[in-house]
Amino acid sequence: MERELQHHPSSSPRKSTKKKALAALNHNMFSHSTRRFTPAVVAFQSARAPMSRRTFTSTQAIFNSSQKPSAYKEGMNQYRTFTGPFAKVFLGGVFVYQVLYWTWLKLEMDEIKVAKNEKVAVLEKEVRELTSTQK
Repeated sequence: MERELQHHPSSSPRKSTKKKALAALNHNMFSHSTRRFTPAVVAFQSARAPMSRRTFTSTQAIFNSSQKPSAYKEGMNQYRTFTGPFAKVFLGGVFVYQVLYWTWLKLEMDEIKVAKNEKVAVLEKEVRELTSTQK
């Protein structure tokens, strides 16, 4: 019976090293104090599918090939960097214009309302004088 337990697949030395490697990997992944790669992590990473490497070029692949881009694309690329700042300044200008316009309109309407109220007050006073003289 002891021999059966010794030859059981779960007690093989190979599985225990895998378990240790995974335990070390989990410990390293979740410990924030260390960021170094341990041999278990390196072995685990090499067991995964190969990672594709990203190039650090900012141009498209078509520009790196033998084909030349069209003159239109070359011309547009010169102005493409200015579209974002231009749009921000333009929209900011429109916003400021609208705020000033509505503020000016409100002040004008208040001024007109005050003038009309004064005119109504003068007319009401005249009406009271005329009605008091007729009695």
